[in-house]
Amino acid sequence: MSEERLKGWNHLPEIPLKLSALFVWPPDPVEVAKLMWHSWSSIPERLIIFGIAILCYLWLSPALDVTKTFEENWIMGK
Repeated sequence: MSEERLKGWNHLPEIPLKLSALFVWPPDPVEVAKLMWHSWSSIPERLIIFGIAILCYLWLSPALDVTKTFEENWIMGK
């Protein structure tokens, strides 16, 4: 690809495109931490989703001692 500006394009990325630090093997924890730190918001979207998942697990799922026996009551939420 030539280095000249393309008509209508304001951004020309470096070629070849780099993979996200989340998809590189072997994983590099420092690069993943940098990726999370330089995210678009101060609280990354993944952290918000992870927090919602933990709250749903704690609040909406039945206790494990209740689920020892397979019954309709704990499945239906009664």
